[in-house]
Amino acid sequence: MSETEEKRYLQLMQSRSGIYYKDLRMTPVDILGLNARNDTERAHFAEVAAKQEAQKVAQNIAWNNAFSKAYNQLFENIPVVGNFDPSPYSPYAHHPIQLKEGETLYFFIRPDDSVTTILLQLIDAINRTPNTRLNLLFLDMNNSAIQLWANRHQLPINLVTNQQITLNPGSQQYEGLNLSKKQTPLLLLTNGKMSQVIDLGRF
Repeated sequence: MSETEEKRYLQLMQSRSGIYYKDLRMTPVDILGLNARNDTERAHFAEVAAKQEAQKVAQNIAWNNAFSKAYNQLFENIPVVGNFDPSPYSPYAHHPIQLKEGETLYFFIRPDDSVTTILLQLIDAINRTPNTRLNLLFLDMNNSAIQLWANRHQLPINLVTNQQITLNPGSQQYEGLNLSKKQTPLLLLTNGKMSQVIDLGRF
């Protein structure tokens, strides 16, 4: 934004309108476009917003490709079994799941899966354990649907920003899993070169 545009944005946010815009997930360009003073100004901000969205989509695609490559390398030739100590995951444990430092969760989800309670417990688990991650992998959902899902479930912004929680299309990874029976929601836990399916009945 130019200096003039930035000043106008700040003025709008300090006015009564700012109270309305404060809690909406809108960029400064969105707000300037909504408050455009003429068609020329409106067209300018629409073009800027479109370029920003295109850049965001390109970055998202690049990230998804990098994630997919890393995921495939991680699970290549690795059976989904492991000599894990089951006691931390006992139904009698204080928490449904207790992670160890360095562990990663892969949670496969379809649009109609009811996962709110499970998701809250997984977020709590990675919050309690340093150097852990939760990768959400979505089936039958495009990027727009994934963003709507994330907004509806109010994922912690700080965990998404620092990539402790990631959101990715997961059809390719799901199809590549060497499991005799697969259904969603499906939760995998990995530690180094070992991985294990987590029983969701404990949640």
